[in-house]
Amino acid sequence: MVSKLSTLFIFFFCFILIRGQEPTLTNKPQICLGNPVCGGPEQGYCKENVGCVCISPYIGSDCSSKVIPQPTPSSQPPIIEIVNDNNNNNEYTILITEIRELDINNNMVKSFILNNWVLRSNSPNISNYQTTIVQGGGATTTTTTTTTTTVNVTKEFFEDQGFSKMKYSVGLSPYAFTSQLNRLQIIFKVQVQLNETNNNNNNNNNNTICSSKEYGFTTQPDDSSYIRLQVSNSTLLSRFPNSCLADNKISSVSPISLDSGDLKSKSNSVVSYIGISISSYVSSITFNPDFSFSLEKAANSSSPNSVCSPSEHLQSSESSTSSSLSSFLFNGQFVKIIVAFIFLIIIC
Repeated sequence: MVSKLSTLFIFFFCFILIRGQEPTLTNKPQICLGNPVCGGPEQGYCKENVGCVCISPYIGSDCSSKVIPQPTPSSQPPIIEIVNDNNNNNEYTILITEIRELDINNNMVKSFILNNWVLRSNSPNISNYQTTIVQGGGATTTTTTTTTTTVNVTKEFFEDQGFSKMKYSVGLSPYAFTSQLNRLQIIFKVQVQLNETNNNNNNNNNNTICSSKEYGFTTQPDDSSYIRLQVSNSTLLSRFPNSCLADNKISSVSPISLDSGDLKSKSNSVVSYIGISISSYVSSITFNPDFSFSLEKAANSSSPNSVCSPSEHLQSSESSTSSSLSSFLFNGQFVKIIVAFIFLIIIC
């Protein structure tokens, strides 16, 4: 009987030891974010009941993002080169590469590769480019009359809430549809690339470079689809509205990703193709996407759809293994079990 009572007592004691202690309370999370807090004294400071107060050109809830200077419009529409404070030249590509005519089954009827852009006007913040699509008559045309559709692009740089942004206005003149049931699909190419000099310098310094790609939808300030591309800390946010102006009336559009499995991102370069489907129209189309440029906290292996240089995965794996082992060895439950085991030996 005594032996049974002793056994029950021991098990009861072990149960109380393991389960009876209250969990350790943690400090209430602080309003000011970041490590270091608010990016450190050179980027911002913490203000009680307010949060981080950032020092220009740093922005964001933890002052980790940075406004980049407005780029100077170039004579070529695709490439926007931006130089940051570290003398790193980062190339951002924003370009309409192709316009397709699709039938009701999404089969491609015609395709027009857009090149030979002509710079029509150029000012410090606004530049205008133009190219043309030349084709034969539409379904209702009985002659071989040539039809020309003008594709007009205006890029306007401005600052909004601390971010460098670009409004990209696309205009199309009348297009001869093969069928009025068909629609046009405008193909956008967006890309962020770290130039070769920066890439070599980072490799020589054994610094890891990561890129990431993220898709999403937003309802503020209007319904739109977006894609966020990042290489290291260079970030391009592309926002495509779900509507356009067709024949001076608001019409819905369908932005979709055209990225296939063959389109592989690299650690120093990430690219995406977006298709904007527009129903048939008569006189004109106007579509206004916008793009934001910023320097943010560098992408890493935990970023969405990330691709990193090989050393990142090795370091991440080793860190994960070490972290798991440390968590096991220093876990409070493990210590309690050891104490209970020693007490059991003493009693026995």
